[in-house]
Amino acid sequence: DGSSVLGYPLTSSNVRSGRRFVGVVDYRVGEDAISSASSTSQASGTPDLPGQFLSTSFKGNSGSYGSLFDVTNVRESRKVIIRKLDVHVSGENSLRCEVWYRRGSSMDYPWNTNGGGWDMVANENLVPKAESGKAVIARFSADKFTHIEVGPGELVGLLVQCEEERTRYTTSQNKIVAINDSIKIESGYGVTLF
Repeated sequence: DGSSVLGYPLTSSNVRSGRRFVGVVDYRVGEDAISSASSTSQASGTPDLPGQFLSTSFKGNSGSYGSLFDVTNVRESRKVIIRKLDVHVSGENSLRCEVWYRRGSSMDYPWNTNGGGWDMVANENLVPKAESGKAVIARFSADKFTHIEVGPGELVGLLVQCEEERTRYTTSQNKIVAINDSIKIESGYGVTLF
């Protein structure tokens, strides 16, 4: 566990329930056995296979400093490797963001990134760009994002937090945000302040 450079533990007073992550999870389906998330997974000799993507709706009707959400590997026999995220943000000025993950749900306490099993997998200054004149997307670099390996049926919690109140999310009571034959993204909390 590392400490957050954005510097806060999350508490029930600075998150809002019923918020859906708005963005894209870039992943690939793995062939071999599970190992823990590690920057060496990219250099393990496994070929870097083309990625697959699961995108949410880009209707970001709310937003703040970040979002907590869960990703589940719905496959029965193969791991899924999360390679990076793309996040819907407001504005096109540079924005510093982090991504943290933990085994198990992001909804489980503690949310403090100095404990509770959270590990940082990305910390980057992002340059958002408007896509097709619509949503503004901030893309984490694949080479700076530590891969997260998720076993068959396993759920991991993710936290995206940014230094400015520009991360977009959607309010909704629907638990499932997006699903395909490999992964499921579930709604969680919006980070409202720190």
